[in-house]
Amino acid sequence: MRNAFLNWIVFVFGIFGLVYLIIVQNDDFVSQIFGICVVSLAIFYFVRFEKELVKKIQQSTASLITFGLLYQYPDEAREPKEEKRVRAEKIFHDLALATIVTISAIALFYNLGWRDFWEDEHQVVSAAAGHYYTGEFFRWDWIKKDVMCADRTSECMYDRAWPHSWLIAQSYRLFGISEWSSRVVSALFMLLTTIGVYFFAKFFTENKNVALVSAFVVAVHPNLVIIGRYTRMYALFIPLFLLLAHCIFRAVSHKIHYGYALGAAITLGIGYFVHINILIILPAVLLFVIYRAATTQKKEYIALSVVGIMGLAALYIIAAFTSWFENVVGFFSFFGRNNTVYLEYVAGFPFPAKFGFAIMVLGFVGTARFLIKETLKHKLIYLYFISFFALFFFMYIGDRYASFMYTSPITVIFIVLAINSYFLFVDRIRPRVLKILFILALLINPAYVFYENRSEIYEGEGFGKISIAYASIAENIKPGEVIFGQYLRDYYLQSIDPQTPRISMLNNQSYSYQSFREDLARYESGWITWETRKRYHIQPEIRDFAQQYLTKIHGAEADASGVELYYFSTPMLPPTNNL
Repeated sequence: MRNAFLNWIVFVFGIFGLVYLIIVQNDDFVSQIFGICVVSLAIFYFVRFEKELVKKIQQSTASLITFGLLYQYPDEAREPKEEKRVRAEKIFHDLALATIVTISAIALFYNLGWRDFWEDEHQVVSAAAGHYYTGEFFRWDWIKKDVMCADRTSECMYDRAWPHSWLIAQSYRLFGISEWSSRVVSALFMLLTTIGVYFFAKFFTENKNVALVSAFVVAVHPNLVIIGRYTRMYALFIPLFLLLAHCIFRAVSHKIHYGYALGAAITLGIGYFVHINILIILPAVLLFVIYRAATTQKKEYIALSVVGIMGLAALYIIAAFTSWFENVVGFFSFFGRNNTVYLEYVAGFPFPAKFGFAIMVLGFVGTARFLIKETLKHKLIYLYFISFFALFFFMYIGDRYASFMYTSPITVIFIVLAINSYFLFVDRIRPRVLKILFILALLINPAYVFYENRSEIYEGEGFGKISIAYASIAENIKPGEVIFGQYLRDYYLQSIDPQTPRISMLNNQSYSYQSFREDLARYESGWITWETRKRYHIQPEIRDFAQQYLTKIHGAEADASGVELYYFSTPMLPPTNNL
């Protein structure tokens, strides 16, 4: 009786620790360690003192949880399973993959067109529309219904990531122009990424279960889902990066494979036009080739190392004495920045960043020192070279503000490596029920984080509903009235008169209060608008003036639209001599 009571106490204690570990704040490292210790103590008690009980729980649970087949980590030492068991495992495996793809599709396509365009979506949509109407990547003016520059100068061009913009233009031809048709390209490529991650992880880890869990984690990663619902090039950039990494490894893993080398060259070329950050893979691959040359002494690797080093030297000389690479060199700071937030971006999912990075490092040490299978060892070390070099580069060398999107492909590779390391640990646990508990913790945590971030994913916390605020302008504007706008989102003003005068309030408070008053004096009435969250672009004097003298239609203290909108007419304004 006493043992049974003690067993229940320890069991409840262990469940408490597991739940605490799952729901605790991700940035609280001490609390994470506390949760890990509690679970570990409970596991140790049952494994050490209650082996028979563990065995009974294992047998009962294994018969009830058929999904447990997913978590059977392959072991070459095991005896071959019965044909029926293998077939059943394959069926459950295929069903699990289909379920993950379905989850990803739902997460990506749910209310895809409900949210207004936000941030840089506007310029991408404008360029795609320009190509749709003119065949070139001129930015489109939705009010004038023409390109922004009548003379079609290069200043109106927006050909950044033009392959992505071209795909959006094709979507417009199929589905018309809308928020949904603008984002469907990103959603499809992120869905392709979820599927691709499965095959990528399966190849590099040689473990179907790691591949499945990696695909699931990518499918519910809040930031990756946002990328898949965002009209930018990053959803295309990620699968191109993974494909390039795969092709390069296949090209140099044994003898030089010219077919994969050609595929890598084509992928690199397309990827460069999508995002310059794809070049980060080249120095990482060079380091891997040098490592292989040092460890194998093979002529192929030695030759590639020499060619790579000479190429770097040539690029350095060209950059030092010419202006050919000014744009690229401008992205290097050489320890001028300390963007340690990239550790959170890269390693912060599905584990807390410090724990995730630690388990990744342990996995690297274990792979380098103890993994016997050479082909698997080289695959994993190749990915570690890419991950560690890219993380170091973006933290200390790259001279750009930090953004999750810049390192999103590295995040995906990290997920594969971290989960592989986690499975290596779980495989050392013999009772199957404990394995299942650890895998459940791994699956529940990212699902819980996704649930907690659902509002940000689908509603865009902090971003305004521009269509609502701008509707007040479109429905009430009179001929001759002016619109003052800071980053005016003209997509939502397509119905107004093309001759409507517009004044840009610029950014970074570069539009002065004096210019504002002078421009106001030129018109009898009009509208003034900016996004509430971007009020820092507007000089305080202008904001105070609008609050004091003008009629507020939308914005803070008026509604939750997230867009400041004022109406003015001459009788409202104080004399201009009050400047």
